[in-house]
Amino acid sequence: MVDVNRSKEIQRVLIVTMAANLLVAAAKLIVGLLTGSLAMISDGANSALDSTSNVIGLIGNAIASRPPDREHPYGHRRFETLASMMVSVLLILTAWEIVKSSISRLTEGGDTPDRSHELHLDDRHAGSQHRRHGL
Repeated sequence: MVDVNRSKEIQRVLIVTMAANLLVAAAKLIVGLLTGSLAMISDGANSALDSTSNVIGLIGNAIASRPPDREHPYGHRRFETLASMMVSVLLILTAWEIVKSSISRLTEGGDTPDRSHELHLDDRHAGSQHRRHGL
């Protein structure tokens, strides 16, 4: 009974955090792409990866919570460890891609594209805001 409650609680937490991570990832990726910010895009990718990790965790938890059977007389708990290892591999791959992008920008002089006009943050808009508010 304790294992069933533990499994259900883990599942609930993973689903709630997955939904939150997807919302945060979308916001960060949109802002990062609009502004050309590699840091924001990287952070958005990290949040999206967290959602993928949640899916792996849900699958691992579902398998790990199965009762012992003939082929697995001690149960399936090691599948939780296997799921954790898979998440670790995803983190390493994501970190590698971020490092490659950062090195590329440093060595090739990849300037951050100016997309302030897309966000209405150019000087003309800022000036009109300052005049309107007496700043």
